[in-house]
Parts: sequence; structure tokens; C-alpha cells
Amino acid sequence: MKYTINTHYSHELINEAALAYWKKNFTRPFIVSLLLMILALGRIFILDIRDWLSGTFLCFSIIFSLMIIWAYFIYRNRSLAVFEEMEAKAAELIFSEEGLSVKSDTGSAEVKWKMFKRIIKTPNTWVLVYKNNSYSFFPVTGVSYEVLEYISEKVVEHGGQLK
Repeated sequence: MKYTINTHYSHELINEAALAYWKKNFTRPFIVSLLLMILALGRIFILDIRDWLSGTFLCFSIIFSLMIIWAYFIYRNRSLAVFEEMEAKAAELIFSEEGLSVKSDTGSAEVKWKMFKRIIKTPNTWVLVYKNNSYSFFPVTGVSYEVLEYISEKVVEHGGQLK
């Protein structure tokens, strides 16, 4: 079978997809880093233990938290850079037995089904995550249930996950 979807992108969809990707990949480490920061602050201000270990612990947890937050902006800005290069702000996605083909005025690409790691579903977009932890996304508004089911089946059939 072969399904073709014509998509139209916007800043809002890019932000939604980047945030969904960030949440699935970085929420747990971010929560852990915040908890470690709270523990370090508790050692320093509540227990009044002001030694090099507490300071180092606090410093590393703050740096790690900032790096995780920065990751969202990196992913979002990369997507926005591609979006800004597009003249039509649209793409054609072709889902076939072999994989996904994407065509836009910035170029074309083909990805085999075995390269998909998972699908992250949001209300307005599906984020297709590749095995190298990069991603593509497409708006699901106006896409038939049959097409979405086909994509889900192909990704799962080749070892991917739905999240």
C-alpha cells in the first residue's frame, strides 16, 4: 500500500513537536537533576553543611539542569531553521511498504521502516523518532485513521514503539 499526505507546517507545530520530543527524552533526567539540586540546597541551607562536596554537588546539578533545558532549544531551533528555509512551508510525505519518503522545496529524503525507533503522539502532531535520535514530524489534522493505523503498524512491525 502507498499513502500520500500533504502537510503544512507552522511555528506552533514545530514548538509542539520539539516539546513532545524533549518531554519523552529528557523529563526523567531533568526531574532527577532538580531533586539533586534540592538535596544540595538542603545540605547547604537547612543542614548548614557548607563544604566543597555540597558546593560541587550543587554546581553539577545546576549545570546538568541547564544543559537539559538547553537541549529543548537546540532541537526546536534546528527544526525552525529547516522551516525557515522552506518557501512553501509544506511537504509531501509518502508512506509505502519500504518506508517514508519526504519531498519539499528544500529537498527529499527516504527512510526505511527499520530505522524508526518510536512514534510520539501529540494532539496535533506525530513525531517520528529515528534510531539515531533525530526526528521528523507531521501534523495529524486531516489525516485519516487508516493512514495513521498503517504508519503505527509498520513502525511496530519493524521493532519500533508507540508512545
